[in-house]
Amino acid sequence: MRPVFRLAVVSLILLLALVFLPIYAGAQGRGGTNNSTAVPLQVRVVYPNDRAVTVPVNVQLISANGVPVFNGVTSDSGALQFTAVRPGDYQLEVSAPSIQRTLTGMFTILPEEHFHMETVTVQREQSDEAGRSPGAPGTVSAASMNIPQAARDEFRKGAEALSHNDLPAGRSHFGKAIEDYPRYSGAYDGLGIVLARMGETGEALKKLQKAVELDDHNVQACINLSRLDYRAGNFADSENALSKALTADPQNVQALALMSNLEFRAGRYPDAVAIEHKIHSLPHADYTSAHVVAASALQAQNLWSQAAEEYELYLKESPNGPSADEVRRRLQWVKSRAQQQAKAPASPH
Repeated sequence: MRPVFRLAVVSLILLLALVFLPIYAGAQGRGGTNNSTAVPLQVRVVYPNDRAVTVPVNVQLISANGVPVFNGVTSDSGALQFTAVRPGDYQLEVSAPSIQRTLTGMFTILPEEHFHMETVTVQREQSDEAGRSPGAPGTVSAASMNIPQAARDEFRKGAEALSHNDLPAGRSHFGKAIEDYPRYSGAYDGLGIVLARMGETGEALKKLQKAVELDDHNVQACINLSRLDYRAGNFADSENALSKALTADPQNVQALALMSNLEFRAGRYPDAVAIEHKIHSLPHADYTSAHVVAASALQAQNLWSQAAEEYELYLKESPNGPSADEVRRRLQWVKSRAQQQAKAPASPH
């Protein structure tokens, strides 16, 4: 195997660990402390006037290396508590159909804290009358608008159980939410995540497929389905699910990063690089590994100087990232290849 292809394969293996995080990832932030030092984290979601967001808001706690740690849904008072969070650096991502998706800056939970609170200020989503195109982020499906309160309550209980990794309870509550409202896309998504965590991949795929069938603008369900399809080796289905996510939310960096990796795997190297360039034009603090995908794709095309530029961008954005040492080694090798290429005589046409 020639060096370029061997390195590309190594890159792909590394990137699957970085980008295709499992939907049931449980890694924590820096610190690695045990549960005896876990700290309760209270999250408040408010509008700019400090009034609580009373609609259910999905809250995701993300570790410093971009791994989702916990998911939960706020109560009617706009509050949510993760009861046992290990000290470390985190971000919060909040989303709901009626608000703009918001990713917070990094914050630190210290070991000596007995309680930590974060307040996330969000903006209302623009109304359709204000010019939002159908299918844009924040679109509310007819099925979602008709969810009865009993089903919403069961969904909240299921999300709370999932945030504490109480899988049997999560399975029960999401199941009851579906019984109360059989067209509840979010509940099928939640149940699919629970089943994936329990190792029931086949059933998890069915539930996630149902979630997307009921609402193909449920971006997170599309992404979760894509991840699980990828893990099951269903690469065409994984790409199809991502295409739906990006139709609903063309600037979703998470979906773009996954799509770039799929394009790389399929050998569509220019497409992988083009997607990475789009990612770079958007806020992408949690997806700097996209630069490594692009670098690997450029290497596969013998575009050594451009590959070096991508590695340098990764190191500029993540100098202490999980792959920084490996990327530095690759950067030196790629630069040497670029120098050799520059010195080589031009091939006759």
